[in-house]
Amino acid sequence: MVVIIAEKPSVARELAHIVGANRREDGYISGNGYCVTWAFGHLVQITAPESDVPWRAEYLPVMPPNFLLQPGQTTGADGKKKSDDGYVHQLEVIRKLFDECEYIINAGDAGREGELIQRYIYAYVGCTKPVKRLWISSLTDKAIREGLENLHENSEFDTLYAAGKARSEADWLVGINATRALSIVAGKGVRSLGRVQTPTLAMVCKRYLENRDFVPQTFWNLRITATRDGVEFKAVTKDRFLEREKVDAAMAKVQELGALTVTKMEKKDKSLAPPYLHDLTSLQKEANKRYNMSAQDTLDTAQKLYEKKVLTYPRTGSKFVPDDVFATLPSLIDLQRSHPRFGALAAGLSGKALNRRSVDATKVTDHHALLPTEVLPQGLSDTEQKVYDLVLARLLESVSPKCDMISTSAELAADDIVFSARGNIVVNPGWKAVLNDKADKKKDGEDDEQDLPPFVVGDVTPVTSLECAEGKTKPKPLHTEATLLEAMEHAGKEVEDDDLKSALKDVGIGTPATRAGEIETILKRGYVTRQGKALVPSPIGLAIYESVKDKYIANVEMTGRWETSLAKIVDGAVSPAAFDESIRRYVTALTSEILSIDDVSLKAAAMAEAEPDAIKCPCCGGPMKVWDNNVKCKVCGHSLWRTVAGKLLSEATMKKLLTTGRTQVLKGFKSKSGNEFEAALKLDEEHKIAFDFEKVDEKRKTIDKNKMAKVSIKTPKGEIVVRLYDETPYHRDNFIQLAKQGYYDGTLFHRVIKDFMVQGGDPESKGAAKGARLGSGGPGYTLPAEINPALFHKRGALAAARLGDEANPERKSSGSQFYIVWGQTYSEGQLGQLSRQMEMQAQQTVFNSLAAERRDQILEMRRNRDRAGLSALQDELTAMTQAIVKEKGLGKLSPEQKTVYSTVGGTPFLDGQYTVFGEVESGLEVVEAIQNVATDAADRPEEDITMTVSVIQ
Repeated sequence: MVVIIAEKPSVARELAHIVGANRREDGYISGNGYCVTWAFGHLVQITAPESDVPWRAEYLPVMPPNFLLQPGQTTGADGKKKSDDGYVHQLEVIRKLFDECEYIINAGDAGREGELIQRYIYAYVGCTKPVKRLWISSLTDKAIREGLENLHENSEFDTLYAAGKARSEADWLVGINATRALSIVAGKGVRSLGRVQTPTLAMVCKRYLENRDFVPQTFWNLRITATRDGVEFKAVTKDRFLEREKVDAAMAKVQELGALTVTKMEKKDKSLAPPYLHDLTSLQKEANKRYNMSAQDTLDTAQKLYEKKVLTYPRTGSKFVPDDVFATLPSLIDLQRSHPRFGALAAGLSGKALNRRSVDATKVTDHHALLPTEVLPQGLSDTEQKVYDLVLARLLESVSPKCDMISTSAELAADDIVFSARGNIVVNPGWKAVLNDKADKKKDGEDDEQDLPPFVVGDVTPVTSLECAEGKTKPKPLHTEATLLEAMEHAGKEVEDDDLKSALKDVGIGTPATRAGEIETILKRGYVTRQGKALVPSPIGLAIYESVKDKYIANVEMTGRWETSLAKIVDGAVSPAAFDESIRRYVTALTSEILSIDDVSLKAAAMAEAEPDAIKCPCCGGPMKVWDNNVKCKVCGHSLWRTVAGKLLSEATMKKLLTTGRTQVLKGFKSKSGNEFEAALKLDEEHKIAFDFEKVDEKRKTIDKNKMAKVSIKTPKGEIVVRLYDETPYHRDNFIQLAKQGYYDGTLFHRVIKDFMVQGGDPESKGAAKGARLGSGGPGYTLPAEINPALFHKRGALAAARLGDEANPERKSSGSQFYIVWGQTYSEGQLGQLSRQMEMQAQQTVFNSLAAERRDQILEMRRNRDRAGLSALQDELTAMTQAIVKEKGLGKLSPEQKTVYSTVGGTPFLDGQYTVFGEVESGLEVVEAIQNVATDAADRPEEDITMTVSVIQ
């Protein structure tokens, strides 16, 4: 009898079907001279006699001379690990089958971890029988049969097992010692650290801090549009302007000259090679970018597709195939002719020579690149279909011809001001036709697709239009799982030392099979959270990073060296004993290093995480305990008395003071002479309580009947605090305050209030009774000088409408009708002009759409310089455009857009007299928040109310 042992029951069933075993037994399947059994992944794990020693510094480092094996454990409801009865039972089944068999076929997953799982089982049950190795890259019937006909000697994989064992023991030593050391230092909870986990956390935290602390710099560019020989093109100044005065001077000079002179012209052919086939990491990155799938979800889905026989082995780190596999690709592609999305492309490759860019047997590791198999999928879930299609699309791309482009560039000058223009025309899309991605086009420069005129140096071109564009420098974006996987895969790029960087060029941290698990670990530990696609460290994650960022445990170079050494163990170039000795020296040093950490912020973050509802200490962030007479931090001991000038502060007041740094104006304080007074409280630079009389003066000056309201608006770029004063919360000064707040906080308020359109008032409205009809001042009304106009351009109708109420109170209703559209005010005549502008924009949109349909025809004419044909085609498209615009009435204002609404007096939002058009998700929430705050402020005039709004991006 022969025993076949697989890594999972699902794989065992496939193997049993092939060998003719069909009788289900307890823990195995038998028949036809075979017994097919299975593990449950890591059925056996390592432990050590010293693993249960007390968690105290004097017992570290835990350094066992050897390791023991035990059945795998599971985590109970109490969070503690315990033996799993199912694991124990399955091991007894395997032991019995091994004792009775003639020999064993190792059918574990073909990789380092798969080999380790099998060898640990053999060692634990005391197996002495001969072992053959089944090594396959897919679970198709054909692959299994060929693998069984070509079994390997198990000894061929001894070095692979040695590398897996060395990795397992090294991770155990690092994990148990680093985790215990940091947990002792933190003083609260278990703070997990790991060889790959901690450098991964460090990458997330470092990028987050760079992004958070980045100071944007304003710059300006000049952009021109010009036409030459009937060809319109765009150009931008070659260098950025960092001073407004200089860009204004440059703009004036260009306007004065009115033309640019061509000083340089280059034209060359450019080719983009197709991408390599997918390995696991590149597939995970692609799925995250396109579908926001986590790395673990992608791996799990690819594993399911592997077990369904439609994909090859997913845990591969290679993007290449050997020649014999490449020879099978034409038939695999031919099978995809019926694919609903890629069938035509597959058929188009039939009989053609395939691109061999991904063929290199020397770069194939344990397994070749990910490929679809000859088994066509049926009944896949939506997620499974997406992952399958990504693998198939990459196969079609990798064997397709290169993408051919014509790349042109020119420099044009107005005196000493140099503009540059680039053009890229795709001549043959090649592999780009498979997915035809806008994102890929932008990355490869195809977003610059314009055909430049046939310039000659010295040509003079008149400027048709000129504009000044303002921008700000941007930080590197927060890590997503896709970019983090990239950083893990190419960790050597982060190294600054040139020699070391060269040595670590191709070294990553973790392996394709383990990186997803490491990311999931830091998420499950609560060190990192997902915010959309972005990975953001938690307070405890940041505190751990700050504590260990310069320690051995966070060193990317050291982790990369480990992976290099493990690869050399597989090759036989490094002995496991030498590796183990170096690891033990490393663990001793890192344990001592971590125990020497004296970081109050780490202890504070650990305790704050344990007491999430406690008041946070302004000094260290730790939890504060509220006593009868004072409030005291449990970590750093910072203390504040609750009685100030004879007034006992309530617990709610203390919480607000410590949370926001100040309170509203409070009554009941007594001076030394016994006189009562009122004041606000604030925390000074030393985090002590101090009086804030400026707030009292502010209140007396601007607030009628003690009414004040505050809206705290959280946006993707930060927080805007809007304070609303006066008995009506829509006073003109409020919005000037709001605009300045939004501007100086670095958050453009027009990102919050999006695409509002408010329209003018009715002379008979109740607002007119106050002599302040909205928009009084009639046609041509503009925003006050205090507000930056650019801030509200086409966005600030809310501010514009409210400002109209108080802008010119001496003017009564003039009876003239006007409109505020997208934050701009128009008379009837101006509204007609707006309508004509909208019609022109609509014509351009329709024309562009029609031109896109004729794209191939236009490109062919451009390549052939067929100007007569282009001119005729343009006339045809223009006529079609005008007919469509006239038929559909595009661009004209709708009756709803011309309706006059009453928008002033009393509480207009509550009266429902405010109308919003366009995208309202963000703006409407802001409006509702201000409305609610206004109501609350009226009901509770002495309270400083805060409303928090989470704004949709």
